Amino acid sequence: MEKYNNWKLKFYTIWAGQAVSLITSAILQMAIIFYLTEKTGSAMVLSMASLVGFLPYAVFGPAIGVLVDRHDRKKIMIGADLIIAAAGAVLAIVAFYMELPVWMVMIVLFIRSIGTAFH
Repeated sequence: MEKYNNWKLKFYTIWAGQAVSLITSAILQMAIIFYLTEKTGSAMVLSMASLVGFLPYAVFGPAIGVLVDRHDRKKIMIGADLIIAAAGAVLAIVAFYMELPVWMVMIVLFIRSIGTAFH
């Protein structure tokens, strides 16, 4: 019986961590969209941001899936979350001290897209 409860505890821990990660990631994605809309007002920039944010996931996703299946999923998931969080933190730190350049936002979107493919 204790083994069953131990399994449930591990599952809920992973599930809660993943839920927090995905929710905060979605919040940051919306904040980036609002920022780009406010700063540029350009549909072209928003289209490019969407492309940079989603295309790497679609293109590299199948190859990354093969890599994830061959290696320790726990370490990969933690590493991907750390990279995604670091990219968001860099964006926040730079935004605190200066106005974000659009190219930096695009790079962060690209990194986050690749990191999300590892989930």
